[in-house]
Parts: sequence; structure tokens; C-alpha cells
Amino acid sequence: MKNLLLIASLLITGVFSPTPALGQLADVPLEVLASTGVAVTNSRTFPGCGLTLQSCISASADGDTVFINPGTYLTATLSITRAVSLIGKGVAPQDVKLHPITGRMLQLDAATMLTTSAVISNLMIENGNVGGSSGGGIRVTSGGAPLFHSIVVSNNIATGGGGIRVIPAVAVTMINVTVFSNTSSSDGGGLSVTGDLTLIDSHISSNTANNGGGISAQSSLIISDSVIDNNNATTGNGGGIFDSSLLTMTLASTKNPSATVISSNTAITNGGGVFATGNVRLVGNVKFAANQAKKGDGGGLFANNVSDATGGLLNPSIDLNSNTAFENGGGIRALGNVALTNFPALVGNHTLSTTGDGG
Repeated sequence: MKNLLLIASLLITGVFSPTPALGQLADVPLEVLASTGVAVTNSRTFPGCGLTLQSCISASADGDTVFINPGTYLTATLSITRAVSLIGKGVAPQDVKLHPITGRMLQLDAATMLTTSAVISNLMIENGNVGGSSGGGIRVTSGGAPLFHSIVVSNNIATGGGGIRVIPAVAVTMINVTVFSNTSSSDGGGLSVTGDLTLIDSHISSNTANNGGGISAQSSLIISDSVIDNNNATTGNGGGIFDSSLLTMTLASTKNPSATVISSNTAITNGGGVFATGNVRLVGNVKFAANQAKKGDGGGLFANNVSDATGGLLNPSIDLNSNTAFENGGGIRALGNVALTNFPALVGNHTLSTTGDGG
């Protein structure tokens, strides 16, 4: 777990930069990535290691890795109760598709993941449906969480965390993750996390929930070089992101010319793009575009205080373009202070109500 925390660490002071290992993860061989710095004790490959994929997982010990050859696999819910890594051997996540016969696809209850690193990587997990439960595609019920790397989670349905639900208050890191077209009848259409969440180089799109159409967070939230778009909060706040903690959310990008983009998200009430109970810090290049708070405030962003930092860039870019709120703050609605010093571009934001302020 110490290795995961080192890799996940983001240095956010006046300068924002991931550790060097982050930028190199895509080039690390899967056998090395599997342990994230911890030597693989044993590895096995399915098909071949057992009659079922579950039997291969159950025969594995802490630190082991199960590789999965390309194919589409219809299987019962997979249960991981030790620090076992699960990695697809295809060129892309879509080469190894996991479909549940019924219920969710993957459930993790591994106390040893608190001390031993594991990774879920290079897989596509889709079509889970757990009705009145949480985590339609993946649920971490207890213990620690693995590193989620290069996975696609789509078309899952749940009550809370339509695609992914992490229940224990543990740190979670997701890198190069795509979460799209998932549905929650509560919070977090794409994913819902109780503990600290770090999201890097990822895409959260076209998910639906009551609050937090894309993401529901309850602790520290850091999003870097990612796109959150076309998500919908059907009855509440935070079309793209809903953060109910009092901690500071950080949205960042320090890779010119890329940016973290929050676009085309919709909330019925407040925070069309982002709703944060606490503060929001914008680092480097961050863009809010075409988000909408249909009946409330903060078309692009609703927060307590809003500030920015250069992230070490000479010409950082904070853009708010064509966001809409019904009441106040077409671009930003801050209950406290807005302190944007890096020459933000505010273009075409507006309010619909005749009594609204702050287009």
C-alpha cells in the first residue's frame, strides 16, 4: 500500500506535478504494474489455470497475479478476498470483457490490500445490475482498495456508485480509467467513493444519478488531466461531480496544451459541472464549458471558496465558457470568496432568471 500511496501522491503547493512514476505507468510491463512495486509471488493465466476464473482467483495468495487472455467472459460475480491483482492481456481494455451472469461483476473484500499492493488493470467491466444495492460493476465492500488502472466500466446499474462503489474510507487511485453510461438511483452515477480519491488521465462520461451524475465523493478529491462530461444529476446537485466533504477539491492539469475539462454536465439544482460543499482549487489548465444548473446556482461551479494556482505553468488557463444557471452564477457561484489571479477567461456564461446575479 505504501507504493500505491507514493505513486498516487500529487504535490500541490505553488507547483503541481505527479511523481515521475505516474507519467511512465503506461510503459511499465504488465508484470511489473501488477504489483506496483511489489514483486509478484506467483502468476497464473486464465483460461488454463482452473475450470473457472473464480477458481484461479481463489487459488491465489496475497501478492499473486491472475492474467486473463483476450475474450468475452460471461461469469458469476468474481470475489477477491486477498491482495490479488487481476490483469487483462489484451492490447486494450476492450480486448478482455467481463460480463456478470447476474448482479455485479467484481466484489473485493480484502483486508490484506491495506498492506499489500494490488491492481485491477486492462479490463472492460460492463452490464452489471444490482438493483437496490451499490456498485453495479465493481464494489469494494471492506478492506483496502486496489489501484484501478486502464479499465473501462460501462452500462452498469446500482443504488449508489452505478459503475464503481468504494465503501471503506481508504485512499483510492484511478489512472487512465473510463467510466461511462452507468446509472445510480442514489448518488454517483459513474463512481462513488467514501475515502480520498485521486483520478488521473481519466474520462467520466454520460453517467446518471440523483446527485453526482459522474462522481460522488465524500473526502479529499484530486482530479488531474481528466475529462468529466455529459453527466446528469437528475434530482439534485453536481451534474459532473458532487463532493459532500468540507475538504478542498483540486482540479488540475499541468500538461500543455491539455486541460482538465468539465463540460456539458447538467444538474437540476446547483453545480451543473461541479458541486462542492467545501473549497475548490483550480491548478494549471482547467476548463468549464456548457454546463447547466437548471433550477439553481452555479452553472459551471458551485463551492464555498474558489482559488487558483499556476501549477508551474508560465501561462495557465482557467476558462469558463457558456455555462448556465437559472438563478445565480452562470459560471461560478461561491458562498465565500473567489480569488482567481491567473487571468481567467469568462465568456458567454449567463443566468436565466430575471432576478439572478453573476452571469
